Amino acid sequence: MTYVLTVRKIKGRHQNPAAALFSSMFQVILMLGFFYLMSTLFGVRRAGIHGDFVLFLLSGIFTFMTFNKALGAVSNAEGPGSAMMAHAPMNTVASIISSAVSTLYLQVAAIVIIGFFYHVLVGPVDIDDPVGFVAMVLFSWASGSALGLVFLALSPWAPKTTGILRTVFLRANMLFSGKMFIANTMPYNLHHWFEWNPLFHIVDQARGYAFINYEPQTTTLAVPAYITLAAIMIGLMGEFYSRRHTSEGWWNG
Repeated sequence: MTYVLTVRKIKGRHQNPAAALFSSMFQVILMLGFFYLMSTLFGVRRAGIHGDFVLFLLSGIFTFMTFNKALGAVSNAEGPGSAMMAHAPMNTVASIISSAVSTLYLQVAAIVIIGFFYHVLVGPVDIDDPVGFVAMVLFSWASGSALGLVFLALSPWAPKTTGILRTVFLRANMLFSGKMFIANTMPYNLHHWFEWNPLFHIVDQARGYAFINYEPQTTTLAVPAYITLAAIMIGLMGEFYSRRHTSEGWWNG
């Protein structure tokens, strides 16, 4: 059941998985072009970055897209009130897992393909610690999925409010993820505006693994780890509680 749901979610609104993969790749390339232009105009390239600047941007975009896609997919998974739950052996756990796994598959495939073509057509992709960088991509996926689980648990109680909160968070993430900034060079008073976001820490740590001459000094993996664990616990308890009330006719109450 989980495998079938995963394939179904990979296709999404497209007719086949290849179209869904192309869509994910196009979003990454489009975002890369936009941020490359913005960074050039505002002089971020002259801020003491050593190494391939495109890879610097891609390291942030990859983790950002993985985080946001996972959050959106899990928060929009079929909940206990969905008509899909009437089809045995369908359940909310299978829906949540398939939503998260399908997103991870598309993002990892997009990263590998884009990295391969960049390596062949532009220049060598030199990552100092590939295992650490991949771990940060997986961490961004896990963190996004965990926060998406919280939004999913809140949806049955206040669907409109939850949708607004999710949209606001995703929009704020565009700026406060720090994918366009170098955390080590940020002013102390500006740093406070970003450090609440788990993705900000993950992006900076990912760059520490990607570049041999960059060592994160103002971020830590403890912050996203605690937030992710707390979100998983809250999300699971909330989803379980909502599911129990739904089975008792709470939606019709």
